[in-house]
Amino acid sequence: MNVDLHAACVIVLPVTGTRTKDDQASDDVATIGIALAAAVSISAADGAWELLESVTGAILVVALLSYTDRNRRRRSTPGRRTVFSGVLALCIALIASWPVQALTVKWGGLNVDDMRQLREFDDRWLVLIFVVAFVISVVMQGVLRDAWLKRRKRGRR
Repeated sequence: MNVDLHAACVIVLPVTGTRTKDDQASDDVATIGIALAAAVSISAADGAWELLESVTGAILVVALLSYTDRNRRRRSTPGRRTVFSGVLALCIALIASWPVQALTVKWGGLNVDDMRQLREFDDRWLVLIFVVAFVISVVMQGVLRDAWLKRRKRGRR
């Protein structure tokens, strides 16, 4: 059964008119919803990656950045920032899926007709892209810096 699951990945996220400083719940709901949509888009893709997967990933990144308050994210716990980094990296891997496949076919010598071999090769690249994007996002948000400073403060006591 060939089902287009992209239609199932459309998320209706709650929009709050006025945001308070303590309104972390809506950011968490948006992050979880976007993570689920990205995971379904990546895991449910059947056959070759298409441009639609990359567009879906870009839309999810825009939604993720729109529904999370940057200033609140800086003040949030390292765990929440790590989750945000993981979701962002997953969306970036989804964006990269179609271009990676196109480059694999063009320069990698793999044939589009051999989908299993092509998909395995592409998946390895996408995992690498996910790891790199995750590390960059974690470092940019200061998760490692905060953890190091916290450990240092404990050592001084």
